[in-house]
Amino acid sequence: MAGFSPYTQGTYLCAVSNTSTSLTLPARPGTVRIYNGSVNTVYIEVGNAAATIPGVGVPGSIPLASGAGSIPLLLEKGLVTNINMIAAVAGPSNVFVTLGHGDTVG
Repeated sequence: MAGFSPYTQGTYLCAVSNTSTSLTLPARPGTVRIYNGSVNTVYIEVGNAAATIPGVGVPGSIPLASGAGSIPLLLEKGLVTNINMIAAVAGPSNVFVTLGHGDTVG
């Protein structure tokens, strides 16, 4: 994957709760940077599958750590337009998704 180059004014804020929430992005190839700005772990799926919380012996979605010390996830999304997210606990968790690499408006 090439270095991430963010598109200015290409960041979305998604308030994620403990039910699967979908964010629709432009259908252009590229990467996204995802940052979990809350104190709760958020789980994500790329594509149309609903995000689920993994359990003991039960598969689930990709975990995204939270807080100021966490590292944003760089994710190759290709032409996929949906990212689905679910928080580990109730209450809104703010997740920021920044477009990059060809994900431009216009």
